[in-house]
Formats: sequence, structure tokens, C-alpha cells
Amino acid sequence: MGSIDPQTIWQERVAKKQQECFDKIPTEWRISTDLTTGLQVPLSENKNDLIQADIIRKAGLLTERELEITEQYTPTGLVSALADGRLTSIEVTLAYCKRAAVVHQLVSCLTETMFAEAQARAQYLDDLRAQGRSAGPLHGLPVSIKDNFHYKGTEATIGMVSFLDDVSTENSPLVDILLKLGAVIYVKTNIPQTMMTTDSHNNVFGRTLNPWNTALGAGGSSGGEGALIALRGSPLGVGTDIGGSVRIPALCCGTYGFRPSASRIPNGGMRICNTSGMKFILSCAGPLSLDLNGIELLMESVLNAQPAVYDSTVIDVPWRKVDVKPKLRIGVVPEDPIFPLHPPVRRVLTEATRKLEAQGHRIIPLSAKECQLLAVNAVAWSIFQLDDAAVKHILSAGEPVVPAMHHIRKQGEVLRQSHSSSMPDVSGLDRLGQLALLNTKRAELREMYRKLWVRYDLDVCISPPAQSTAVAHDTFGLPPYTAFLNTLDYPSCVIPFGKVGEQDAAENFELQDGQVGPEYDFKQLEGAPCSIQVFTSTMRDEECLQMAKQIDQCLNMIVCSLSAKSPKCLFWLVTDAMLSSPAVWRDLQERVIAATGSTILVPIHDDARDQPLLMTILHREGLVSSISEDTALQICSFFSIGPSLSMELCQMIRSRIQGSPMLLLRPYTTVARVLLRCMGNQTPYYDTDLSDCASSLQTLRNAQITKAENVGSFLALGLSLVTFHRLISGVSASTICRYTLSLVRPYYYANQLSSSDSMELTCLVFMDTTQSLFRARIPVIQYQVRDPYIVDRHAGLCGPLLPLLYRVCLLAAAIRTGSGDVPSPASFDSLTEEITAWTPNISKDALERFSQEEMYLLVTQASLHRTAALLILHRLRYPFGEKDEEAEALSRTIISEITHCLALANQYPPNITLIFLVAGAEVHDTAGKRHLLSLITKIMGANFYPFVANLRMFLARAWAGRDQGTSRYLFRLFEEDPELSIPL
Repeated sequence: MGSIDPQTIWQERVAKKQQECFDKIPTEWRISTDLTTGLQVPLSENKNDLIQADIIRKAGLLTERELEITEQYTPTGLVSALADGRLTSIEVTLAYCKRAAVVHQLVSCLTETMFAEAQARAQYLDDLRAQGRSAGPLHGLPVSIKDNFHYKGTEATIGMVSFLDDVSTENSPLVDILLKLGAVIYVKTNIPQTMMTTDSHNNVFGRTLNPWNTALGAGGSSGGEGALIALRGSPLGVGTDIGGSVRIPALCCGTYGFRPSASRIPNGGMRICNTSGMKFILSCAGPLSLDLNGIELLMESVLNAQPAVYDSTVIDVPWRKVDVKPKLRIGVVPEDPIFPLHPPVRRVLTEATRKLEAQGHRIIPLSAKECQLLAVNAVAWSIFQLDDAAVKHILSAGEPVVPAMHHIRKQGEVLRQSHSSSMPDVSGLDRLGQLALLNTKRAELREMYRKLWVRYDLDVCISPPAQSTAVAHDTFGLPPYTAFLNTLDYPSCVIPFGKVGEQDAAENFELQDGQVGPEYDFKQLEGAPCSIQVFTSTMRDEECLQMAKQIDQCLNMIVCSLSAKSPKCLFWLVTDAMLSSPAVWRDLQERVIAATGSTILVPIHDDARDQPLLMTILHREGLVSSISEDTALQICSFFSIGPSLSMELCQMIRSRIQGSPMLLLRPYTTVARVLLRCMGNQTPYYDTDLSDCASSLQTLRNAQITKAENVGSFLALGLSLVTFHRLISGVSASTICRYTLSLVRPYYYANQLSSSDSMELTCLVFMDTTQSLFRARIPVIQYQVRDPYIVDRHAGLCGPLLPLLYRVCLLAAAIRTGSGDVPSPASFDSLTEEITAWTPNISKDALERFSQEEMYLLVTQASLHRTAALLILHRLRYPFGEKDEEAEALSRTIISEITHCLALANQYPPNITLIFLVAGAEVHDTAGKRHLLSLITKIMGANFYPFVANLRMFLARAWAGRDQGTSRYLFRLFEEDPELSIPL
């Protein structure tokens, strides 16, 4: 224990430490006080969603490249990109150092920063890579660690004054292993006082805030890790867990967290505040990440690194490759009446159970009596109370006990008074006798659970991870739904699933006598992440993770709440089509032979008995996913104007997949998965999604269309890949769009396309034309109006406007390149008159086909594009500074119409975001800019669509240029970033 100068009061020592920590943040990485002007302060007392506010981007300290690195890659994706040279360790490390610094200044999640050392190590690793060598499976990957790990040259204070100024002289064993594997350790993260509460608050480093709602706790004791990872300040972190200290921050902050079996991951050589040698329920080091592949990466890498060589307390069992059954027997731990669940937690557990059952898993409900949650937890709490060393550390330094510790003690007292008969009776025993009795009771409970697994033949169990989501600071209290698994020593994983929503508002919740838990305040908790917990019996860590991945896929990807053969299931008809397609069977036969080297198991097309085998393999290959009709319409409505066109899009997708299942099912389902995750505020994509679409992109690149009847399939493939790219990246998908159009252009001009091809074609032409307007280039296809009354799900009534927009592009390209004749004033006047005179064609059929609101949105979309075309044409003729009054009048017309549409229909027409940019470039006054930015937040998908961030950036650039008196043409603003996506 560090020595304490009696002449130095604890506050002075803390102030010195806090100043040292602040000074380590480079001046250029410090956030502006203006950043919090749009937030409710103080942050810890007010509800602020830093994630939805996109606060890191707003800070303006990270470059676009750094934002891409920290936001668009998973841990495994980073490792892959580092290995093949797409990324360097130095740029990845710098990006995460900067982001961690920004995150810390908002939520107080760090205790030690090693930014300079980390960058030096990253450079060393890059030099090593340049020599063709690799340090290990984590080569170049930044990894954050909890404060209790020793890292040579830093302090491991664990938030206690008594350990201040005690510099670590060596690394903890796990730190040495991570470095050996190639990781870059760059920060240590905050914890609670004593590390034995569920709120990461201490007197040295202060309180860690929850990024989803700063008025709520981040959980503990690895709360700094949870908050840092939730705001993407770390791709992969390591915490420790003795009662839920990895899993509770994961559930509070909406991340994944894994508690391994005790002694699998090195846990020795760390700072502790309990009496040395008094280890009863063992703490476990475990990872946190935003996906399960990252957690598996750390587990597999560490366990295959011979950890027993570094730590004598480790059970030396290397990582095992395991297969799990496609259909699981899942036990469900219910609500315990002594520890009642908040309404959203109860709802999420029920929803998870239903979804898993709908996917064919066998659900085995367990009873509260069988699970004996109080009895198991009582053993844990009684064991923890045998050691009072932590309190002595606090008293020796003169610092006060934090409120969360008082709260936990009060809850414990309620349980002792109300349920004394369920508590272990240790009266009259000395500490050794108490320990013996408690260990005996623990062994009995573990044996009881062993029999439970055998009785029901369970593969895995799910449970609530806590009584609540994140709650108000200092009120989380006891963790009964995680601590019981520490007592049993079961590996367990927290999976984010859903959020507190309106459906949870009506339910009443009130604690009864003898019950303990946090109070429930819906308004305070609305929007907080929800989770479930997955666990297996001890030492089955590999199985636990694999089954957690299986359950995660069921819950957070494309799932169906209907039975497998429900006629309402969108993809059941697709499956029927696949079963009747000889081409599918031939492809399948080739796969089976390649995988098995045998023709014995090859399914036969006309043998109905082999259809289940086909379905099994297709499911395993990820080629068949069940999407309910409601979910399909939800997806299609995101890309369409109103329910009528959404239904038509849904039917078209079904038809396309039936016609070309092997070509289109994978990219379509990938887009659906990513969109559903985005709308659910989850990790948007995984490496498998990138791999699937990369394979489809290669197919598109190699395509040679020899028959007109194949055009529609490749239009659909190109459009699905463009859509996927736009969902995950702020980089332009224009190359894919233009390449697809170039493939089909000969058939289009030869008038060989069928009417069913018009939907995808018009979408792609509309995208290419609008991109070309801003890049001042010529579109691939000059659209020909063959049906003046066509209504497109993307372009709406704007199809007949496309030829006029094409002519605007020709003028822009001529001005940009300086080639050919300079457009004459007469050509501008003529085109302006034609665009002004243009009105959308509305047939009687359309009036009957669409609702009044749908027609309003369609007409508004057309009107906005016409006005935007006039404004673009004006700015091609007159650069900024000339005839600004006319441009500003057109801008006001656009903004007024957008505002009116939002007020009347409570939504915008889809695909008008480029219009914000056209109109916004003409706005000068502060109030007008604020109004426009507020309108942008109402764009569908604004909270996750990458190009919406580009829209804000381009507007900022336009405004800065105008403020500096630029006289450039509008399209010149975008030449600096030719690869960035123009908002569509």
C-alpha cells in the first residue's frame, strides 16, 4: 500500500492526480466548451444521448479517416485490414487514442493514458510488418484495460487514495500476453471505489457517465470499459468480473461482455484491495466489445498463448474448436419474486424466448424455486463480507465512502431482515468456520445446478442480466442475476437486445416488502439499452460463446415470428422456388462434394426426402433467412414513398429472388440484416456481411449479360450492393452504380428491357443523375421517358424530369472541363424555362392507387426536385456572389416546402437529402442554419446513415466558403473529396 503523508489531505493528492491525467491529453485533442452547448448540463444530472447526438463527430477533432477507422471496423475487421496493409497500426492507434481522449472528456472513463508509448509501439509494429513479420494474432490492435491491471510505468490506484503515487514496476501477466500477441495498450479505464459496487464512481477519478443517457450509470466495476467501447473509443477492452463487473457495464452501455470460467484467462498479478490470499469466489478477466467475434478473438488468442507460462493460477486448457447443434435446448431462468424485474427487462426476456422458439429452439422454462437465486447469492455476499480490508484502505486515507456502497449495504440489510431463514447461519463461528460452512453450501448449490442441467438435458440457459437496465447514479445496487453465476463459476455472456420503449411506459412497478432492486422511472430510462444473458456450465467457455453467437443471430439479425411454413412468410415462397430449381440443386451438389469429398450425401433434385438436407445446408450457408411480411414491409418502407410502393417493392424483391436465388438472396438478406440492426441501434454490420457483399460485387464485376431477360437480375444485384454500401459507408457507391448502368446500357437504348426492370433502372439512373449534378459530369444513361405517368418507389413522379436534369449535367460538365462551346445565355434561359414549366404527370389511376398523404409526398418530392434543379442551374450560370438574391429566394422556397411537409405529414418524402445541400448553401444567417440543421435530424435514418454526416460536413464547408467570400461554382465545393458520398 502506498505511504500517506499525514500532512497532505486526500483532496490535495486527488487534485494533483487529476491534473496529471488532464495534462497528458494533448492540447489539440481537448474539446471545445462549445461542444456541450447543445447538451443539458451538468451532464451527470441530465438526460443526454451522446451516441445519437453523434457527439464525437461534432467535436471536430477526428479526421474523416479516423472516424472511419473507429466507426466502420470490428476488432476482427481491424486485424484483417492491418494484416493486409489496408490500415497501419500507427493510424489505427492514433485514431483510437484521439477518440478515447474525446470520450473521456465527456464521460470520465479513463484513469491512465499511454498515448505516446502506444504510438511508439504502433510504429514498431508497422516496422515489423514492413519486414514481413507479425507479432501475433492481435498485431497492431489497440486494446484498453481496466485500471486494476498493472502496466509498467503507470499507477493502478483502482480509484483509491491509498494507492496513489504507487507506480507499477511490472506488467500484470495478461498485459504481457496481450503485448506478446501484438496488441497496443493505450489506456486504462475507470472503476468504482473498492471495485465492489455496480456504479463506476470513486473519489480519485470521479464518476463515469453512460453514453446513452448521461443521467444513468455506466455500470461497474468495469464501467469505464463499457462507456469507452459504447462510444467506440476502444475496439476491444478487458475488464474483470467477480459479481458481474464485465456483464453489468455491458448491459448498461449496450455492448457485449463475456465472463469466462475462473482461471481460464490470467487474473493474477493485479491490484487488489482485499486481504492477500483470501480468494474464495475468484475474479475473472473477460473481454468487452461491440460484437461477439471480437470477444472470441481475444479469448482464442489468449488461451492459445500458453497463459500458464505467464500466470501460475491459470488452468492450462487451450482454446477448443467446437460445433454446436443447430437447434438448442435452452433453459430460461425466470424472474425471482425477491428480485423483481423492471417492465422492459421482463418484456425483453419474453421476446427473446419467443423468437428463439420461433426459430426452432426448444425452450425449457425453469422455476424460481429450482433456481434458488437468493440462496446462491446469499453465499456470495456472505463470503465477500468475510474480508473488510477494502474498508480499511478507505479509512486509512481519510477519504469518504461513495454513495453506491451505502446503497448496497442498505439492500443487504433488507434481505437479512426479511429473509433471514434463507441466509447461511454463521452465528457462533469464527472466520475459518464461517468459510468452511459457506464453501460447503456453495458446493451443495453447484451440485444442485449440475443435476438441473442433466435433468432437462440443457445445452445453454438464458436469463435477465439484471433487474433493470442502466439506472440513475448510485441506485443499481446488488447484482443478483450476475453474481449467482460467479458463485457457480459458469461462463456467461451479455448480448444487447432492444431498448426501453413506449411499450414499457404503461406498466406499474413498485417494490413490495422484502423485495430489493432499483426504482423504475420510465421517462428517465426511455431509450436505455436492454440485454439478455447467456450461460453454460463451467469450463464450457467455447460452447458458451458459440451458442451466444447462435442466439445473437436469432435475436439481432433477420428472424421470423411466424412458423417456418407460414404462408405469410416472405421467403417461404423463395424456398419453394429454390427447391424446384435444378440449377440450385446442381450448385448445392458441387458444394457438398467440395466439402465432403464424397458423392454419397449429394442430395437428389427429385427426391423429396432430400429437401430437408437442402434446407439445412442453405440455412447453414446463410442463404435462407425467414423474414415476416411485416418486417419485410418495414424494410421496404425505408426505401419507398408510402405503403403502396413499399408493397410493390416487397413483391418485386420476392420475384427477383425466385428468379435468381443464388445471385440475389445473399445480398438482399445482407441489406435487410444491416438495416434492421441500424434501426435497432446495434452494430450495423459484421465481417461476414462484408464478405458476402464482396463476393456478390465480384460476381457483378465479372458479369457479361448476353440475354435481355438477365438484365433485371443484374440491375437488382447492382442496386442491392449500392444500397448496402450506402448503409455502411460514407464513401460514394457511384462506381458500383455507374458500372451496373454501363452493363445494361446497350439493352436500354435498344429498348429491350421489360417493364419489370423499370423500378431498379429508374432508381439507379436517378442516383447517377443526382450524383452527376454535383460532380458536374455526364450520367451513364440519358433517360428516355417511355411512360410519362410512371411512379417510381425511389424517384416518385420525377422520371419525366430526368431528361431535363441530364441536360443540366451536360452544361455543368462543359463548364467544369472547359471543353466544347461555353454554354450560351440562351441555352441557360431555354432550359430554365423548360424546368419552370415542368409539372409532374398524375394519372387517374395514380389518384386511385395512392392515398391522399402518399400523393402529397409524391408531389412534394417532385416540386422540390424541380426547384432544386432551377437553383443548380442558376449557380452554374452565376457563381457565389452574383445574383445571390434569386438563389436565396429559391432556397427559401425549398426550405419552406420541406418545413411545411414535415409539419403536415410528420415525415419527408424519401430521397430528398441532396436538396438540403442545394438549399443550405444559400443560407447565411445563424438562425437559418440552425433551422436547417434541425430539419436534417428528422431525415429517416439520420441517426445511422453515414451520408447524413457527409451532408452536415458539406454544409459546413459551403457556409465556411461563403463566409470567406468564395466566388466558386457550387460543384467546386465537392472536388476536394471526390470519393465522399453526396447525400441522396
